[in-house]
Amino acid sequence: MMMMKKIMLMKKNDEEGKNDDIEKISTDDNKATTNKEECKATFKVTYQPSAKDQREELYDLLNKATERKSKAVNELNDAAKMVTRANPSQQAAVQKGFLNKSSTTKAKKKNWVLSLWDKYLGPGSFVRQNIQGKNYFIFFGAIVLFHFKGKELALPPPV
Repeated sequence: MMMMKKIMLMKKNDEEGKNDDIEKISTDDNKATTNKEECKATFKVTYQPSAKDQREELYDLLNKATERKSKAVNELNDAAKMVTRANPSQQAAVQKGFLNKSSTTKAKKKNWVLSLWDKYLGPGSFVRQNIQGKNYFIFFGAIVLFHFKGKELALPPPV
């Protein structure tokens, strides 16, 4: 009798629309009820490739582009060979050795002051190249400065 009341309650609830998502099963053999719930879940999965994966993909794209480029260059070379074979009397569009010509523009002359500087005191001058004791000149120059202009370099007397 208890079982009948449960089934009737379930039918009543189903009619009211309360148990739309829940399926209840009752059996008379063992006088037990089981609830079976049905759930739906929606997941959104996103993939973010690592730097290594991105680099590998870029290398693949670069290889494909290089292959396409080499294929196009080969096709152009073949087409050019076919054109030159068809018309052997034409002159070449570019003469051999045109890149090896010397330039026709002359270099500007330096200012006479700059040329004297480079000749006598510049980094490539004879003095700088052959005198190894540059530190000695600096040391003795400082001593001469201190000797003759030492009073001007001195601190004022205390007050």
